[in-house]
Amino acid sequence: LKLFSYRDVNLWCRERRAGAKAKAALAGKKANGGAAQRTVSYPDNLTYRDLYYFLFAPTLCYELNFPRSPRI
Repeated sequence: LKLFSYRDVNLWCRERRAGAKAKAALAGKKANGGAAQRTVSYPDNLTYRDLYYFLFAPTLCYELNFPRSPRI
């Protein structure tokens, strides 16, 4: 089921990108007490590192940018 979520989200991103050539802005928002993190946009998320992170993350729904905190 996790891989269906990964596939569908990337399919929607690919369709949106093909339909409207909109520019994605990178936001450097700061987390609670943490350093700024770079947001990932399609197709930069299509890496083995990103896929493995999702496979081992405790979630079933894929997101391009998972919320993270500096501490657990």
